[in-house]
Amino acid sequence: MKEIKLKSNISYDFSLLGITSSLQDYKMAWLINNSLKIHLSKCSDHIVEYDEIKKIEVSCFQYNNHGTLIKCLRNKVYKENGKPQEYLVPEHKHFDFFLLLEGQDIDVTNLTNKLKQINGLEFITTIDIMKMKSRENFIL
Repeated sequence: MKEIKLKSNISYDFSLLGITSSLQDYKMAWLINNSLKIHLSKCSDHIVEYDEIKKIEVSCFQYNNHGTLIKCLRNKVYKENGKPQEYLVPEHKHFDFFLLLEGQDIDVTNLTNKLKQINGLEFITTIDIMKMKSRENFIL
């Protein structure tokens, strides 16, 4: 039987920050809002479907204003016992959140420096999306 391959040009035209913090997702969104003077608000969970059976849902807070999109996504899905069960990005288990930044007017360096001032935010860094194995999990 002949194989058919589907080729697709998916655009990863956004920046990605990895954040380590023990804060709850709503507290993280509130602190980011105060730091950046934006309004991240709770939206429907970000769902990644691997197949008909397996899927994960992570909490998502979003800000969308005049071509600028900022999403704060939790990396970990927790079991009832409080231990992480699954990850949005398994190769980056050490990050608790990802901040997706999309838009022409976003100065990632300046934004990162502002976020570093947040108490409770332990670590933040820029991630090269093209080096990630599970980058498709960020397709929105």
